[in-house]
Amino acid sequence: MKAVLDAPPYHHRPVLLREVVELLAPRPGGTYFDGTLGGGGHAAALLEAAAPDGVLYATDRDPAAVEFATSRLAAYGDRLRVEIAGFDELDGIAGWEGVEFDGALLDLGVSSHQIDTPERGFSFDADAPLDMRMGPCGATAAELLNELSVAELADIFRRYGEEPFAGPVARAVEAARRERALATSGDLKTVLRSAVPAHFTPVKVYARAFQALRIAVNDELGRLERGLWRVFSRLRTGGRVAVLAYHSL
Repeated sequence: MKAVLDAPPYHHRPVLLREVVELLAPRPGGTYFDGTLGGGGHAAALLEAAAPDGVLYATDRDPAAVEFATSRLAAYGDRLRVEIAGFDELDGIAGWEGVEFDGALLDLGVSSHQIDTPERGFSFDADAPLDMRMGPCGATAAELLNELSVAELADIFRRYGEEPFAGPVARAVEAARRERALATSGDLKTVLRSAVPAHFTPVKVYARAFQALRIAVNDELGRLERGLWRVFSRLRTGGRVAVLAYHSL
């Protein structure tokens, strides 16, 4: 994927690091799961706390994150087991059948690296392709904008972005794509400005729309529901799960 190949050096500061470690309380000999490996910040802290023989299983859909984190955490050897996959795909990973966890972490945020890589399309600060995929597969945000019906788009903006002007925004998208396909974040920002009354703060309008599209592109709520069931089914008695979320949906 071009976004991975052209990406700047990976960077991401783990959120609530101390609190996550305190909640999960890793111990030597324990087995843990990090479903959103990212830059490996949480993983490193969990492995340190579970030294010398605690094991961490980790997944991430982003190949760039997995490449960086496995290199960063190479010193932990076979105490770290990593796969390119979503946490909702846990039951389908070969060799992990029957593994149970003493604790698990799901960090649902977008990483700083993903936001700061324009080609990924997560940020509206640069005029970049409307991709927004966490991994290399699936439909892009541009494809959703250009192919879904007005009703489907309005539902996405309303449900995932809590956009009060979801209907006008969806109709503006439909009108704009009749002229030419929407391809970049700049294209979408132009549409949003035309659909929402001028006295509304543009940045908030952009933020709601980009959040809505990102959630739809990655099926974030569906993956969370499926993933939680899979994680809880693997949890040992007394085990704990930490979930970091950044919106109210």
